[in-house]
Amino acid sequence: MIWVADPTGDTSFFNRLWLETTGQTEAEALGFGWVDVIHPDDREKVQRAFFSAAAGKEAVRSEYRLRRADGSWAWVIDVGQPRFSADGAFLGYVGSVLDITERRAAEIAQQEAQAFIRSIFDSSPDCVRVLDLEGRPLLMNKAGRRIFGLAEGAPLTKTTWDVVGNASDAQRVQAGWEKVRAGETARFEISVRVKDEERCMDVISAPIMGSEGKPIRMLSIWRDITDAKRASEEISRAQRRAEAAADQLSSVLESTMDSVMLLDAQWRVRYLNENAKTLLRIGDEAQGKVFWKLFPKERKGNFGKHCQEIMDRRVRSFFEDYLPSLDRWIEAIASPAQDGISVFCRDTTERRRAEEDKLLAQKQMAHLARHDMLTGLANRMFFRECFDLALSEKSAVSRMAVLCLDLDGFKTINDTLGHPAGDALLRQVSARLVQSVSSTDIVARLGVTNLRSYTAWQGP
Repeated sequence: MIWVADPTGDTSFFNRLWLETTGQTEAEALGFGWVDVIHPDDREKVQRAFFSAAAGKEAVRSEYRLRRADGSWAWVIDVGQPRFSADGAFLGYVGSVLDITERRAAEIAQQEAQAFIRSIFDSSPDCVRVLDLEGRPLLMNKAGRRIFGLAEGAPLTKTTWDVVGNASDAQRVQAGWEKVRAGETARFEISVRVKDEERCMDVISAPIMGSEGKPIRMLSIWRDITDAKRASEEISRAQRRAEAAADQLSSVLESTMDSVMLLDAQWRVRYLNENAKTLLRIGDEAQGKVFWKLFPKERKGNFGKHCQEIMDRRVRSFFEDYLPSLDRWIEAIASPAQDGISVFCRDTTERRRAEEDKLLAQKQMAHLARHDMLTGLANRMFFRECFDLALSEKSAVSRMAVLCLDLDGFKTINDTLGHPAGDALLRQVSARLVQSVSSTDIVARLGVTNLRSYTAWQGP
């Protein structure tokens, strides 16, 4: 599209392509009528740039939105060059307008993709690093900077392998890097110095391929397993997570060992990695569906409340919650994304069950320590504790009685009928004694056949 303006700035010519594109007549476009088809938000900026250039008789260039004849908007570049006569007199401008709508759309799509990847990159609780093929760090996520105590934007020179690594791991690291340079995935454990402390890291490295299908960078994910090394159960879980994630290292989104999902502002599922599909027991058919329709029980639970808070307040949140739809406990980190939220979560069901089993075992051990294994009655230690407690509460209890019983001839029963019969007799006698006393009385077995009971009461 071609246009010509005189020294005053009035346009005196538009070619046919301008008129066909905008739907203006020649009379409507000439002068400053062309301004009417510029987007209202861009109009003042374009006019200011044009008049400023005209005042200095300089070239002018603007990007703005131009209304097409069908009412849609096109992004264009408008470039005007000053014209001068042979004697140097300023004659005005001649300019051209180029439609760059497709290029702008591609730029916006690229910006959105980069923001999406960055959201996933920075939401990971693990240290994620991008290295060159020599192992020098080029990029590190927020979790990695926290581990090494680096501020945002601080250089990564102090996180190179020769600075933080342990010399004993050098051969293992170099062997891993060689595999990555050859296009393979490598996994190894290393020790690093972090804030004057040695930490153990589980490292997964994978190649980042260029357009020619050859490695151009290395993606490295570090998970701190120092505490897990101190507990075999934690080590086992970390290895399973690492092994599961190792198969998904083809891209940044599939490289994390966590379950990752991205929900848009309407709660539609935009992305699920393989781990998330496994945890949620859904497949690719869930793409585009509203998450709460897939899991309606979670909408009004704590998980739904946390997600709604993150969507509304646009703040990052860490929480642990139970998902009744799946009968699983999860540990989650959720962050606002450009158009929705991203959620990184881990299944902590086995850990919580182990903690519950440990607590139950402790309770059982405490019970066995104070009760006779054969009869279930209180043993000597528990009887003494209760007796001492009753004596110390004289103001509440005015009287107390202790009854001692002994089974005569019990040895004869053991000798003639055998120990199983003797044990059965003791259990039966114990059961009858318990039935004969009140719920506040204590019946204890102090010896082989010696049984004792005490009762405390108020009044004369």
